[in-house]
Amino acid sequence: MANDKLFKKAVANTIENLAKDLAEAKLLINHNPEWSTPIKLSERIKWGSGGIGVYKIYHKDWIAEDVALYIGQGSVSDRKSTHALVFRNKGKAIPCKHSDTKSPVASKMYEYDTDIENWFFSFCVFDNKPVASEYEKILIETEKPEFNSEYMSGVN
Repeated sequence: MANDKLFKKAVANTIENLAKDLAEAKLLINHNPEWSTPIKLSERIKWGSGGIGVYKIYHKDWIAEDVALYIGQGSVSDRKSTHALVFRNKGKAIPCKHSDTKSPVASKMYEYDTDIENWFFSFCVFDNKPVASEYEKILIETEKPEFNSEYMSGVN
Protein backbone atom coordinates (compact mmCIF):
# COMPACT_ATOMS: atom_id res chain seq x y z
CA MET A 1 0.00 0.00 0.00
CA ALA A 2 2.84 2.41 0.83
CA ASN A 3 4.39 1.73 -2.57
CA ASP A 4 1.12 2.81 -4.26
CA LYS A 5 1.35 6.21 -2.53
CA LEU A 6 5.00 6.55 -3.47
CA PHE A 7 4.23 5.69 -7.09
CA LYS A 8 1.42 8.27 -7.18
CA LYS A 9 3.80 10.82 -5.70
CA ALA A 10 6.35 9.99 -8.42
CA VAL A 11 3.70 10.46 -11.13
CA ALA A 12 2.52 13.75 -9.62
CA ASN A 13 6.13 15.02 -9.35
CA THR A 14 6.78 14.03 -12.97
CA ILE A 15 3.67 15.89 -14.16
CA GLU A 16 4.69 18.96 -12.15
CA ASN A 17 8.24 18.88 -13.54
CA LEU A 18 7.05 18.40 -17.13
CA ALA A 19 4.58 21.29 -16.75
CA LYS A 20 7.43 23.48 -15.47
CA ASP A 21 9.68 22.40 -18.40
CA LEU A 22 6.85 23.13 -20.86
CA ALA A 23 6.26 26.61 -19.42
CA GLU A 24 9.99 27.40 -19.57
CA ALA A 25 10.26 26.11 -23.16
CA LYS A 26 7.28 28.23 -24.23
CA LEU A 27 9.13 31.33 -23.02
CA LEU A 28 11.89 30.58 -25.57
CA ILE A 29 9.62 30.29 -28.62
CA ASN A 30 10.41 33.84 -29.80
CA HIS A 31 14.02 33.75 -28.63
CA ASN A 32 16.79 33.83 -31.22
CA PRO A 33 19.91 32.17 -29.82
CA GLU A 34 22.94 34.44 -29.96
CA TRP A 35 26.02 32.45 -31.01
CA SER A 36 29.36 33.65 -29.74
CA THR A 37 32.17 34.55 -32.10
CA PRO A 38 34.34 31.41 -32.31
CA ILE A 39 37.31 31.54 -29.94
CA LYS A 40 40.33 29.28 -29.80
CA LEU A 41 39.79 26.16 -27.72
CA SER A 42 42.92 27.16 -25.80
CA GLU A 43 41.39 30.51 -24.69
CA ARG A 44 39.17 31.17 -21.71
CA ILE A 45 35.55 32.02 -22.39
CA LYS A 46 34.95 35.56 -21.22
CA TRP A 47 31.19 36.11 -21.21
CA GLY A 48 27.90 34.31 -20.90
CA SER A 49 29.24 30.78 -20.81
CA GLY A 50 28.12 29.67 -17.37
CA GLY A 51 24.82 28.17 -18.39
CA ILE A 52 23.20 25.39 -20.37
CA GLY A 53 23.31 25.68 -24.13
CA VAL A 54 24.63 24.31 -27.39
CA TYR A 55 28.15 24.57 -28.77
CA LYS A 56 30.07 23.88 -31.95
CA ILE A 57 33.71 22.92 -32.40
CA TYR A 58 35.47 24.02 -35.58
CA HIS A 59 38.85 23.34 -37.13
CA LYS A 60 40.64 26.33 -38.69
CA ASP A 61 40.32 24.78 -42.16
CA TRP A 62 36.50 24.72 -41.96
CA ILE A 63 35.58 27.73 -39.85
CA ALA A 64 35.21 30.18 -42.78
CA GLU A 65 32.60 27.87 -44.33
CA ASP A 66 30.83 27.53 -40.94
CA VAL A 67 31.34 23.76 -41.02
CA ALA A 68 31.45 22.47 -37.45
CA LEU A 69 33.17 19.15 -36.87
CA TYR A 70 31.27 18.60 -33.62
CA ILE A 71 28.07 19.87 -32.02
CA GLY A 72 27.24 19.32 -28.36
CA GLN A 73 25.09 20.59 -25.53
CA GLY A 74 25.17 20.94 -21.77
CA SER A 75 26.97 23.26 -19.38
CA VAL A 76 28.95 25.19 -21.98
CA SER A 77 31.95 26.19 -19.87
CA ASP A 78 32.22 22.71 -18.33
CA ARG A 79 32.08 20.98 -21.72
CA LYS A 80 34.68 23.33 -23.22
CA SER A 81 36.99 22.77 -20.25
CA THR A 82 36.65 18.99 -20.49
CA HIS A 83 37.33 18.92 -24.24
CA ALA A 84 40.40 21.16 -23.83
CA LEU A 85 41.70 19.16 -20.84
CA VAL A 86 41.45 15.81 -22.63
CA PHE A 87 42.85 17.31 -25.86
CA ARG A 88 45.90 18.58 -23.93
CA ASN A 89 46.30 15.05 -22.55
CA LYS A 90 46.91 13.89 -26.15
CA GLY A 91 43.25 12.92 -26.51
CA LYS A 92 43.38 10.39 -23.68
CA ALA A 93 41.00 10.13 -20.73
CA ILE A 94 42.27 11.64 -17.50
CA PRO A 95 42.11 9.27 -14.51
CA CYS A 96 40.19 10.74 -11.59
CA LYS A 97 39.35 9.41 -8.14
CA HIS A 98 35.76 8.38 -8.90
CA SER A 99 35.64 8.17 -12.71
CA ASP A 100 37.80 9.09 -15.66
CA THR A 101 37.35 12.42 -17.42
CA LYS A 102 36.63 11.44 -21.01
CA SER A 103 35.91 13.24 -24.24
CA PRO A 104 35.61 11.04 -27.33
CA VAL A 105 35.45 14.19 -29.46
CA ALA A 106 38.74 15.50 -28.02
CA SER A 107 40.33 12.18 -28.97
CA LYS A 108 39.04 12.55 -32.56
CA MET A 109 40.19 16.17 -32.64
CA TYR A 110 43.67 15.24 -31.46
CA GLU A 111 43.92 12.50 -34.11
CA TYR A 112 42.84 15.02 -36.79
CA ASP A 113 45.22 17.82 -35.72
CA THR A 114 47.42 17.90 -32.60
CA ASP A 115 47.75 21.72 -32.52
CA ILE A 116 45.16 23.07 -30.07
CA GLU A 117 45.54 26.54 -31.62
CA ASN A 118 43.78 25.23 -34.76
CA TRP A 119 40.57 24.41 -32.88
CA PHE A 120 37.73 26.87 -32.22
CA PHE A 121 34.65 26.87 -29.97
CA SER A 122 31.38 28.76 -30.46
CA PHE A 123 28.29 28.59 -28.25
CA CYS A 124 24.87 29.92 -27.37
CA VAL A 125 23.38 29.82 -23.87
CA PHE A 126 19.67 29.79 -23.06
CA ASP A 127 19.56 27.72 -19.84
CA ASN A 128 17.04 25.09 -20.82
CA LYS A 129 18.26 21.48 -20.88
CA PRO A 130 15.33 19.91 -22.80
CA VAL A 131 15.50 22.61 -25.51
CA ALA A 132 19.32 22.30 -25.66
CA SER A 133 19.02 18.54 -26.18
CA GLU A 134 16.48 18.97 -28.97
CA TYR A 135 18.38 21.85 -30.62
CA GLU A 136 21.57 19.76 -30.58
CA LYS A 137 19.72 16.83 -32.14
CA ILE A 138 18.25 18.97 -34.93
CA LEU A 139 21.59 20.68 -35.65
CA ILE A 140 23.36 17.30 -35.86
CA GLU A 141 20.68 15.89 -38.18
CA THR A 142 20.90 18.99 -40.38
CA GLU A 143 24.64 19.72 -40.41
CA LYS A 144 25.95 16.15 -40.03
CA PRO A 145 29.23 17.08 -38.26
CA GLU A 146 32.03 14.62 -38.95
CA PHE A 147 32.86 13.88 -35.29
CA ASN A 148 29.28 13.37 -34.05
CA SER A 149 27.47 10.07 -33.84
CA GLU A 150 23.87 10.72 -34.85
CA TYR A 151 22.59 8.12 -32.38
CA MET A 152 24.13 10.16 -29.55
CA SER A 153 22.42 13.44 -30.48
CA GLY A 154 20.12 14.80 -27.82
CA VAL A 155 21.49 12.35 -25.25
CA ASN A 156 22.11 13.88 -21.86
